[in-house]
Amino acid sequence: MGTEGEYLIGIKAIAQYLDLSVRSVYRWEKEYGLPLHRTSGAKGTRVLALKEELDQWLVNFDGASSRNSLLKNTLWILSFMVILIGLIAALLLLGVIKLGQEPSPTHVKIRDNLIVITDEQGDEIWLFAASSYSIAQKNLTSIIDFRDIDDDGFNEVAAATYDISRDQFRVTLFDNDGTRLWDRRMSSEISFNGIKLRSFFLTAHVKFAQRSNGETVILSRWNHRERFLGVIVCHDIEGELTNSYLHKGNVSSMKLCDLDADGEEEIVFAGTNNLLNGEGVFGILSIDDFNGISPPYKVEPEYEDLSNKLINYIEDKPDPGIQKAYFRFKKLIIMPELMPEYIVARVIYADSASMHIRLAQWRISKNETLAIDHVFSSSGHLKAVLPTPSAEKILPGFLNSYGAENSLDEIKELCGRSVLRWSGAGWEPVQIAMEGEE
Repeated sequence: MGTEGEYLIGIKAIAQYLDLSVRSVYRWEKEYGLPLHRTSGAKGTRVLALKEELDQWLVNFDGASSRNSLLKNTLWILSFMVILIGLIAALLLLGVIKLGQEPSPTHVKIRDNLIVITDEQGDEIWLFAASSYSIAQKNLTSIIDFRDIDDDGFNEVAAATYDISRDQFRVTLFDNDGTRLWDRRMSSEISFNGIKLRSFFLTAHVKFAQRSNGETVILSRWNHRERFLGVIVCHDIEGELTNSYLHKGNVSSMKLCDLDADGEEEIVFAGTNNLLNGEGVFGILSIDDFNGISPPYKVEPEYEDLSNKLINYIEDKPDPGIQKAYFRFKKLIIMPELMPEYIVARVIYADSASMHIRLAQWRISKNETLAIDHVFSSSGHLKAVLPTPSAEKILPGFLNSYGAENSLDEIKELCGRSVLRWSGAGWEPVQIAMEGEE
């Protein structure tokens, strides 16, 4: 059979027109609705098709087929991506994703919201999810540290980590291959004016340290997210808590060094003390023996008029702290308009020769302060008071503008006299270092 006008007569003619087999024509009719017609005559039933109908059907069929195929492919890809992302998230929460072989971890970098551990050559080894707080840290070495603690030739990693499902900050010890050896969160039952601290802490600093007996421990610094209190804690390599020192104000910085060259590292820390109405402070702890709560333990006489506010920073159950030394910087009532409510001290440098503590005395803009450096000997005697270079340059002009009748030298002398040291029973003026004292 053949064609007559616009009709295709016979199944073979239709198959030839569509470039299909006869079997495919019938299948397309059954499965896809190919428009075929049938007529009955003396010679039986004939199959017919109108060319125009076939052409239009092919156009519609191709478009629908393409759309269906695209939709199916898109849905498959999306399904695959959801499964893949879920798998990655599970691996990140339960462990880490390993990116290669097992060289020794030595460095760290940020990629998106991930902390990536690399080897000496910068090749990525493994990674884990991080909090936005950790990502925002300017110095990643403050929240990641490396040390071979089991003498296998590969570094273990101590890190500040974050459990997003529980909104908990933690300290984690990783093996060199990224296996989590343990996680620890900070929790405290200490209460102030009836309010317990609980576990609302964020991890601000993590460091390996060494005790005088050669034992490696993990030191961490935490700040409470609501009460503005700090805690310095120590875990052994098995994850057992061995020391805990609660500070009545945020701890802004912490450095480890052997101040007296006796083979034992000391912890030098600085920050602000809320019970001292936001004065800057710094202290020294022995890595072998520190515990308790920082001084003072009552409202100081000069702040009696603020007792209703400051009493919230007196612990309900006194536990006097064990520290080697603790210092406060009394507020200078000079240019009070520029004095922040909380004066923050920071450890700039510390070694067996000296400790440099920077005090942000005045705030002249949102991001700029006038700071004074106090240089102490390793024994805690005051060696020098030095305005930072920028403060030395512009401080005289500010003093003049705000009507302060003090010279720069007088300011330095007042700063020196404002430093007091905790004696165990109260505050004493800090000793001035003798000439030649280190």
